[in-house]
Amino acid sequence: MDISPPKTKVARFGLFEADSEQRVLTKGGLRVRLQDQPFQVLALLLERPGEVVTREEIRQKLWLADTFVEFDDGLNTAIKKLRTALGDSADNPRFIETVPRRGYRFLAPVAFPVSTDQPPLRPHEAPQDIVIAAREQSRVVIEKVSPKSNLLKGATALGLILVAAVGGYFYRARHTANSQSQEAVVPSVAIKPRFSVAVMGFRNLSRDPAEMWLSTALSEMLNTELAAGERLRMVPGEEISRAKLDLSFTDTEALAKESLANLRSNIGADYVVLGSYTALGEKGKKRIRLDLRLQDTRAGETIAEEAVSGNQEELFDLVSDAGMRLRQRLQAGALAAEQTVQVRASMPSSVTAARLYAEGLAKLRVFDAIAARDLLQKAIAADPNFPMAHSALASAWTALGYDAKAQKEAKLAFDLSANLSPEERMLAEARYREANREWPKALELYRTLSQTFPDNPDYGLDLAWVQSSASQGKDALTTLESLRRLPLGLGADTRIDLEESRSAEMMGDFRRSQQASAHAASKARAQGSQLIVAQARSDEGWDWDRLGEYDKAAEALAEAKKLFAAAGDRRSTAVTINLMGDLLYDKGDFEGAYRTLNESLAMCRQYGFQKCAARSLNAIGHIQKDQGHLQLARASYEEVLRINRETGVQAGVGSALSNIGNVLQSMGDMPAARKKQEEALQAFTEIGDKRGMGATLSNLGNLLDDLGDLPGALKCYEQAYKLDEDTGYKRGFGFVLSGWGRVLLEEDRLPEARTKLEESLKIRKEMGNPDMVGDSLLALAQLTLEEGRATEAEKLAREAASDFAGAKSIEDEVTADATLVRTLLAQQKLSDARAAADHSLSLKTSGFQPQFESTLAEADVQAAMGKSAEAEKNLKVSIAKAAKLNFIGYALIARLQLDAIEVKGGQTSAGRFDAESLERDAKAKNFSLIARKATALNSTYHRQ
Repeated sequence: MDISPPKTKVARFGLFEADSEQRVLTKGGLRVRLQDQPFQVLALLLERPGEVVTREEIRQKLWLADTFVEFDDGLNTAIKKLRTALGDSADNPRFIETVPRRGYRFLAPVAFPVSTDQPPLRPHEAPQDIVIAAREQSRVVIEKVSPKSNLLKGATALGLILVAAVGGYFYRARHTANSQSQEAVVPSVAIKPRFSVAVMGFRNLSRDPAEMWLSTALSEMLNTELAAGERLRMVPGEEISRAKLDLSFTDTEALAKESLANLRSNIGADYVVLGSYTALGEKGKKRIRLDLRLQDTRAGETIAEEAVSGNQEELFDLVSDAGMRLRQRLQAGALAAEQTVQVRASMPSSVTAARLYAEGLAKLRVFDAIAARDLLQKAIAADPNFPMAHSALASAWTALGYDAKAQKEAKLAFDLSANLSPEERMLAEARYREANREWPKALELYRTLSQTFPDNPDYGLDLAWVQSSASQGKDALTTLESLRRLPLGLGADTRIDLEESRSAEMMGDFRRSQQASAHAASKARAQGSQLIVAQARSDEGWDWDRLGEYDKAAEALAEAKKLFAAAGDRRSTAVTINLMGDLLYDKGDFEGAYRTLNESLAMCRQYGFQKCAARSLNAIGHIQKDQGHLQLARASYEEVLRINRETGVQAGVGSALSNIGNVLQSMGDMPAARKKQEEALQAFTEIGDKRGMGATLSNLGNLLDDLGDLPGALKCYEQAYKLDEDTGYKRGFGFVLSGWGRVLLEEDRLPEARTKLEESLKIRKEMGNPDMVGDSLLALAQLTLEEGRATEAEKLAREAASDFAGAKSIEDEVTADATLVRTLLAQQKLSDARAAADHSLSLKTSGFQPQFESTLAEADVQAAMGKSAEAEKNLKVSIAKAAKLNFIGYALIARLQLDAIEVKGGQTSAGRFDAESLERDAKAKNFSLIARKATALNSTYHRQ
């Protein structure tokens, strides 16, 4: 069997491209100087990635005519030049590994384009149709590659936090409601991780608070210096800031052995850089001395000390000197001229801009987004062409909930990234594509980054985040499983569990989400990572709420709130308080929920968290709607819509429009309700939000059912179900199947209806939410009654009514009582039916659907008690009202009940005529169940 790679001209690995025909090596589209002999060695190694190519094989193919001495010298020189060109290291190789006494092995995954006509790979492009060939021992893997909570997106520098979940974390609707699989991102070949370095910050010995900015500025610039050349893996500043909060570290000159061990456990750093600085002299003429200390977290000791000094206006040269010395100590090699240019492009153009940027970053990392925004805007005014300031400002806008402004800044950061390193350029574009919801491009870029830097879990986490956001939950879980296989403890990163929780939650799998959250919390406690514990417990509290485990949810959320507040994270505190309000709502404590949600709303408004404020108002609207205060609910949803339009949160716009449509439907304004649902569907479609599209289509299906358009309703449910299949959103299945089953019942397709409704009940029982279970039980009660099993239907209706009463869902309880009335009348339990009807009428609501239900049930009881005149009067009023409001189904049901009373009372002429008309009208609208009953009435007439 031939296991050789495809015979093509070009091989791709990381950001490099090797054209064997032209004997040209490029990186990010730029040519890399490499002599012919080293290139031939490279080409030979690329033919067999992952395998040992022996020195003898290389000699036979490339040095056959030379002596062994000449060969040894020549090969050693070639390998040295090759490593220099690739920025590689013999001690810590990423590409070429020396296998002692045998030969060499190429470590990175190699891609061979299927078509030889493809253009060179640019930094912002990912291979769209490639074959990756990698060998692990004797096994060959061939795979085809097709064209992010706050803490999760802290994984890479200045990550954008973009969460939009309809019916889930941010937008929740009650009784409203295919990606191609990707292979694992971690290659099969062995990965030898680079050393990870954390620049911890520096102690200010100047005793002047005005010089505190230098700690952040020096840290960021040194981070950039050390990251250049890709020989070291730098721990992002956001992770360092979180660890310092977790471990109560302040800027210090050195860490004790125990502290170093804790830091290694918390952020996985092999080495830390820290120390102190002084800034003395008059303003504008200050001289800075920076004392550096390099510590090994594994050995728990200091391995190097350096000192550099210079004028403040020469700050960038001072940092360059410090970076050069640290690179030597870390054996990271000197920077090439091109890399030096790229490093300088990653820094501000002036000390003033550097100070403002550093102060803005410092505020952002202690959760003061408003102050960060103001400082970063000043930094950009001082240096409009500094891409990192635009990226940081994008994060500040995201924290404040302004998606449109965040997108604008992310675009500017990308546009200004041309002179950055290829990795930074690619990351800047990935951030922009992600912020703009351009999922296919974002996925390509993050996948390329994760394949190019497989020892960096941040890029894999980014990829999983975008996959979940793009409704590719299964692919996200596959990516996370591949990250868990990273060596040397990288796969134990607690953020992997947090991201799994989010991915599972986005798919509606709350059980898996809860388990992942609990695992993250357990690991984070052991590491002393209190902020990750807080996020995990907040996530777990939401999961327990969805599963109906309210006491466990309350315990988790209380702990999360306490930890977030202690860390000063006001936004996460406000969101957690909001979740506590949701929990009280689900428990039926509307008063407590209203009070708690208003607490969250006040906090969000105080600190400018617009997305969180919209979320709180949205939940308040749900309470108002369920209590029958439809005008108040509409006003709350309108305010949610205003906020989301102002901040450019398109998913929030879609959710608010759909919720307004639901209220208008309850108020009987069917044309306006339909318009809002169609606008919501368009909003979700424009941003490719499949989950939002599915929820809105389910709502639209409910509306079309009331309007009497049963074929249109079925089409909506079918489309919604397909979208939920694509996203794996289990909660959505429950809504869709319940509505679908009801329409099938109205069409008199009872076996098909039972299949849908039983499937809906099964899903909802697994998820554990009582009122959702009650909704499916109620639909099954109605179906079972039509099947002629009144006793069983009574049991189901009582169970549903109990669930709704427990959840204080008044409108649903009214409908359950009305259904119970009919089951009791079918069993001739007249006194029980009278009591159930009275209870239904006592539950006051302004919604038209429950009003129709209780009125029609009352008419049934009146007719059974011989009060035909009263029943007829009520039914005629209902028929007129339902016809006026376009509640077609209720109008047909009321006509059927009236016909039955008239036929039973001997009013055969009128009864016969109306029953025949009803039969025609019901058939024309596909209400086959009512048509069948009308036919039976006509038969009764003929027998009289």
